Order: sequence, then structure tokens, then C-alpha cells
Amino acid sequence: MAVAFEPVLSPRYIPSSRKAARRILFLSLHPLAGVGGGERYSLDTIRSIGLCGDQCSAYAAASRLPPRQPYADRMNTSFVKILPGSAASFGPVISLRDLLMDLSSYDAVVVHQFLSNDIVFDLVGDMASDQSLILTNLGHEPLDAEFKACFQPTPSSWFVEISAFSASRSMQFSRQSVGISAGIWRKDIAPAPPVAPALTGRLCSVGRVLPHKGFETTIAGLPEGCSLTIVGPGHEDRRYVRYLRSLRHAGPVEFLGQVSEEEKRSVIGNCDALIASSHHKLYDGRTIPQPELLGLVIFEALARFTMPITSNIPSFREVMANLGLSDFTFEEDDAAGLREVIGRYRATPPAERADRLRDARRRMESSYLWDDLWSRIKRQVPL
Repeated sequence: MAVAFEPVLSPRYIPSSRKAARRILFLSLHPLAGVGGGERYSLDTIRSIGLCGDQCSAYAAASRLPPRQPYADRMNTSFVKILPGSAASFGPVISLRDLLMDLSSYDAVVVHQFLSNDIVFDLVGDMASDQSLILTNLGHEPLDAEFKACFQPTPSSWFVEISAFSASRSMQFSRQSVGISAGIWRKDIAPAPPVAPALTGRLCSVGRVLPHKGFETTIAGLPEGCSLTIVGPGHEDRRYVRYLRSLRHAGPVEFLGQVSEEEKRSVIGNCDALIASSHHKLYDGRTIPQPELLGLVIFEALARFTMPITSNIPSFREVMANLGLSDFTFEEDDAAGLREVIGRYRATPPAERADRLRDARRRMESSYLWDDLWSRIKRQVPL
């Protein structure tokens, strides 16, 4: 006699016609207490997941981790809970061991800075085949060689990178690599003025004062009659800051240091242009594989109706092309080229300047909003 068997469904399975909110575990293998673009990208991703209707439990490494740790040390690694809200705030601390014990209760696991620490292998090894894994690189890559040697792609693992350029780099790990970008919240885009503001000669650069940002090129490319304000903390590489202060330049250069978000936006909004000169070859002769994976400062400039002018490193080139601003890029390390682009922009008639900025902002809102990032990810990645 034939026996009919009822299908046994996993506790997470819900027929697609009545799918509930997905349970997402977000983990950053790098601390999120800093002020850099990577930290902000992770925090805004967490907010986007929550705003798009899914339940997100988010944690970040409580302190910077060594790339490789013995098993027992990894299991005792402390992760701090990221509390929901518009500003970064932190809650209870939990060990990796306890996180792994609860891993099966989630539909998907999102790991940022997956090349930071070999904890990524513990996560991959403990996940079930019906759980989705999303891996995102934000530039901290000490585990690159080991990950390339050890990672085995599966149908449920995806590399969701912050730009097409970054996704192309992750193709070495898996064909399931896509670039889905975000850089600004709609609420943070200031209204466009009816006419282009009068030019003042003020320029700015924003970011941690570190060698890969190429501030020496910005200073050397400063046109006569213009001033430069550098906004961002300088305590991480004081030798580089001393080097920058020693340079000769055509106009005044001010190091403003770390300021509030409101003050930073005010500085950007009162400048003719924001200059981003990131590069591969550093002032001390070192060469790095990639200085930037996206370029959040580009969106910060446009949000304040300020023109971004950038070096042509791959990630900047991609974003500036998508925004219709390719003619406002210059060859990296080429101070004369930067000076020419600044001069050309300052010579542009006011009506044309305003039209270019309005068009770039429209493109930004169609492709780079945090508000719908998670929805865009879910359209391309099965969760």
C-alpha cells in the first residue's frame, strides 16, 4: 500500500504569497564607532533594512580585531549591539559563540567588512543551506588571500558590493557578485536654490586626513585666489598631516579637523566645489590596490548644491559618469589637471552650472538613495 508523506518545511519557510518580514542578522567585522565612510555605510545599511520592513538585529565588533585568531579567541570575540535610531548608539555586548548559537533563527546574514577577520569562515560554516548570505567589502582587506584560497561559493551566498567597481573585484570569489549603491538619504538633500550661488573662491575637501585621500594633490592644484578648507580628523597619521602643512600652496589652506555633521554640511554648502583627490600612489612611495570603493563625499557635495570635482580612480569615475559629471574628473596625482578643471568650472556661466547640478542631483536620487537600498537589494538577491 502506498504511503503519502507530508512535506516537512523548515521553520523559516513561508509560501511566497504570504511572506512575512524577513529576519536579518547584520554583522560588521570592523568596529562602527569611527567617523569614516565605511562606518557610516554600515550604519546606514542597517537603517535601510529596518525602514524597508524587515527585522534587523545588528552587531559590530567591539574593537578592532586581528585578521587571524585561534578558534577559542574567535568564539570569545565581543560584538556590540547596534541600537535602532537616526544616530549611532550601542547596546549590550555579546560573544560570537552566543551569536552563532542563535544563527539558525535568521533568514539571512549580512556581513560587512568580510575580509577583515577569519570569523567570516565560522559564519559561513555554521549557516544552513536555506539561509542567504550577503557579503560586503568596505575596503579593509587583510584577509584577502586566505579568503580567495578557502571560500567556496554556494547558490545562497552573494557578494553585494557598494559599486560596480567593487563588485568586479569580488568576481574572483564568485560569479554572484553585484554592485548596488547608496550614498545619501532623501531628507538630507537640501532644496536647490532658484539660481546658482555666486562663486566665492572657497573650495573644500572632506575625509579623514590619510595618505590615500591625496590631499597633497588638492593643495598643489589650488588655483591662485582660491582657499581650501580640509574637514576631517587628522589624528590617525600625524606624520602625513605634518607633511601637508609643510607644502607650499597658492592660497590659504585651513585644517578644520573633525566637526559636527551640521558644521560639515555648512562648510560644503558655502564652497564653490568639493575636491576629492584619492589616489593609488601615496606620498611616501607606497602603492595601494584601491583607495576608494565608492565615494560618499560626492553625494554629500551634491546634496548641498556644490559641485564635486574628483580624481579619475575607478570608483569615482563610475559614480561621476552615472551622474553625468565625467568632465569634472582629472587624472589622479595631476595637480595641473585639477587646477584646469577647477578653472573651467569657475568659468562656466551660472545658469549652466545650476543646470548641471540639478541634473546630477536628479540622477543621484534615482540611483543612490539609502531610502530604498534594501528594497533594491531584495529585487536582485533571493532572501
